[in-house]
Amino acid sequence: MTRRKPPPGGPRLFPNSRRITDAALRHIALQATMSYGVSGATKLAGPGWRGGQAMEQVLRMESYGDRWAHALVARHPALGAALAAARRSVTISRRAW
Repeated sequence: MTRRKPPPGGPRLFPNSRRITDAALRHIALQATMSYGVSGATKLAGPGWRGGQAMEQVLRMESYGDRWAHALVARHPALGAALAAARRSVTISRRAW
């Protein structure tokens, strides 16, 4: 009995199954599409996103925020509303395929 050489890049779980790879990639694309769709719908429905207050709150967070940007948006609420509108349009228009 001879052993086969592993494929380049290391062993694979399903080495001869293009259908499984295709199904897995389609699943990931569907999950990403659903995630962006729900995020966009939530932002459209939320008055905080429409008014710009949510953008100020995001910029205030330690993980996503920036002190300078938060101070700027806090001083200029119209800028926060414009950034929130831009973020909504990017979220809604993004496609996973």
